[in-house]
Amino acid sequence: VSAPAISQALDDVSLPHAARLVMWHLGKRLDVTHFREVKTDSLASEMRLKPNTVFKSLRQLVARGYLEEHTKRKPRAYRMPWSRIETAERPASAA
Repeated sequence: VSAPAISQALDDVSLPHAARLVMWHLGKRLDVTHFREVKTDSLASEMRLKPNTVFKSLRQLVARGYLEEHTKRKPRAYRMPWSRIETAERPASAA
């Protein structure tokens, strides 16, 4: 069962195409429980995009509430929220 946040992101026509593509690919890699490292070079190679495009897409997905980022892990680690986190509901560290 995939998290509704994936469908919400794919349906969000205001998101750039690359960000929706990144979200679709992350649906196979991430879950709602554990933070997992996401290497932009690996993801970019898989999707045939530039690493910088993938990095910007990840930032957009976090900013819009479609992904949660672990604030202290490096390399960056993410997980899916069960559903999109609205701006007012997001913790201050995620903004």
